[in-house]
Amino acid sequence: MRLTEERANELIRYETVSPSGLSTCWEVSFRPAPEAGQTEVREVMKAPLGSLGRVGLTLIGKPPAAEVRSNLRRLKELLGDGRVRHLEHAVAGKFPA
Repeated sequence: MRLTEERANELIRYETVSPSGLSTCWEVSFRPAPEAGQTEVREVMKAPLGSLGRVGLTLIGKPPAAEVRSNLRRLKELLGDGRVRHLEHAVAGKFPA
């Protein structure tokens, strides 16, 4: 993972590079939610090769929508109690069991 942009309390952009050299770009944005004291988090994944890349990821068992949901769930766990328990779609060995 390589951080490409960070704005405190607003935005994180990063990219991951596969062994083939193709990069997947991620953007996580934060903004106040309508409910007082809460934050709305949005994550967008830009797959390499556009639509073709999304289809390819789905065919190898890494559908982009599931990747985004899993990332957001892990972020919520990490921010909540500091432990990541949801390991679906996580890189093997990235989070301690």
